Amino acid sequence: MFLKAVTSPYVDFDYYSSADGYMGDEIQDEQTFKRMVKRVTPILDEITFNRVKKLEVIPDCVKDALCAMCETYAGLMVHGEERKITAEDNDGFKQTFKEYDEVAIRAQTVGAGKVYLVNTGLLYKGVYQDDN
Repeated sequence: MFLKAVTSPYVDFDYYSSADGYMGDEIQDEQTFKRMVKRVTPILDEITFNRVKKLEVIPDCVKDALCAMCETYAGLMVHGEERKITAEDNDGFKQTFKEYDEVAIRAQTVGAGKVYLVNTGLLYKGVYQDDN
């Protein structure tokens, strides 16, 4: 199971958008998807203790987790969580923005991925004999 390290991205846009894959439709273009994968993969590696890197073949549950994490992250960063108006003064047109809450975005992103990784052993906080 832990034979050689994966060096390419764990998932591609074809898997994300295909009927045989994740069937995602939140992220419309391949470039945005690649950008989200690049930003979210380190979070996936962290919560799986870098075990995915050591897999010979990436299972669908990991691909699905990464797709869900990308959709969540993209949705929160692109669709308004990034900057919310917290105060507005109409007389002098003054607006106060709340910057995005990095901790909350990360927590929601992790939560979206964990749904697919439960009972796989990848989230296990202990050490397997195979782990280096």
